[in-house]
Amino acid sequence: MKITDAAGTTWTVTRRLSPWRRVVQPVNIPIRNYARYRVTPLVPDKPSGRPRRKKNRTGEDSLLRSLMELVAELVMELVGLVWFFAVVVAWLVLLPFAFVELVAQMIVGAVLWLLRVSGVARSRVDVVARYHRTVNISSLTVLTTSGFGAAGRLTQALAEERRDATAPFDPRRGDVAAILARFGGRVERHDAAPDVAARAPGANGSGVPSPAHG
Repeated sequence: MKITDAAGTTWTVTRRLSPWRRVVQPVNIPIRNYARYRVTPLVPDKPSGRPRRKKNRTGEDSLLRSLMELVAELVMELVGLVWFFAVVVAWLVLLPFAFVELVAQMIVGAVLWLLRVSGVARSRVDVVARYHRTVNISSLTVLTTSGFGAAGRLTQALAEERRDATAPFDPRRGDVAAILARFGGRVERHDAAPDVAARAPGANGSGVPSPAHG
């Protein structure tokens, strides 16, 4: 489920069913952005180059400049056409692999679901935040708990905690640690981008210790 906290950050709290995240991602080819399931620091926009000074140009200079601009437009059109065909070819090549991976996810996921329901395997809950209008992750926490139903209740409780939150998610914080303790949650992984971690309460070392890994 998606929640927007009081600070305006959108969080996704889910009880994970899929055994792994999709590796083959043909849908991301047109946007040129491979969705990696890991924290990626935000890269600031590069400053624009120096402003060009306007120069007085003769008629010959203006004609030459117009011709150069026309050639540049034709080159860009050609590059766009080549890119379009490259995308089509990549789709045709990758779609069969994407289908095979989807089938494998469904088969392995069904087995894993049975193991989780029976209590043999621990269920997983992910708490994720992404940068605004990008697929890059700014905060990623992986939690596990014993029992499929307990994972669902843990997901609901964490979603409610995020709804009223003004600070980044931190499993070491007292109120979050209490929620994890109530549902037997265990922190398997917690990563946050430097700019996100710096905004967390207790970032100077005063936070409550993280629940023990097992």
